Amino acid sequence: LNDACPQLGSSLHAVSANSQSSRFSSVHRLMGWEWRYFVPLPLPANGGIPLEGKREDMYFPASSSAGLKLRNGTGKLEVKLRTGIIEIQSHGFAEKWSKRVCGGCLIGEQTLDIEAVERNTGWKKEALFGNPSPDIRIYVRKKRSRTSYGEDTDCIFIVYKANEASPSLVERWQSVSVEIGNVEMLKQVVERTVLPQDALVTGYPGMIANIVGRVMQLRASQAQEEASFSQMRPVLAGAECQLQSPLHKELGEVIAEGDISTNPDASASGLLKMVHSSSSVDDFV
Repeated sequence: LNDACPQLGSSLHAVSANSQSSRFSSVHRLMGWEWRYFVPLPLPANGGIPLEGKREDMYFPASSSAGLKLRNGTGKLEVKLRTGIIEIQSHGFAEKWSKRVCGGCLIGEQTLDIEAVERNTGWKKEALFGNPSPDIRIYVRKKRSRTSYGEDTDCIFIVYKANEASPSLVERWQSVSVEIGNVEMLKQVVERTVLPQDALVTGYPGMIANIVGRVMQLRASQAQEEASFSQMRPVLAGAECQLQSPLHKELGEVIAEGDISTNPDASASGLLKMVHSSSSVDDFV
């Protein structure tokens, strides 16, 4: 084959070499421009989690500019990177995305190798992950319906804390998108779209970052409450000791024995003198 067509032979050799290295590098997939919003939906009253059996992707906590997930919780890491953003009047913004499948970016089956992700994407970890995120897992169930310009998706976000079997947060959102390669045409379609009042305009990476931010805020609030309670403990302990002092015990005995009822006109200071005549009233009031 090389003798008959040297150019074709060298091309096939290059393809073979690339396929050998693709296990350890990125396979690029172009995506383009997207405008997307989310609106909250109620969960079932019975406490069940909808869309069981539907596709369930596992997302890693990351910044709003980077989506990192395992499709159905397995396989190679899929990375979605934001390469552009434009504002659309009264409709938030649209984002331009590129997508790649990264090999060699996992330690085991579901743990990120952050340095490998940096090498594969060319992005620094600060841009990929932003602030340090809690050790949580986020699963997203999706039921998609195609529309004229994008999709309408029923989404269930399920958040697990590390090493916990029961979810700490479950939310249901409707996601609507406009996905058109021509950005000017996309803007025209978006501007004609009625945006719900409670809509959150962002992509899936932005939604994951939103959830992670709220989880971190909740944890910080809980830690602050625990710290405040710990500071109150010495005060509470001191009050308890004061209530257990000999004077208070004797005062309780006086009240139990009916001294107040037998001498209803006695003042508080007189009562204290009855209980502890050897002490000055000023020592206790």
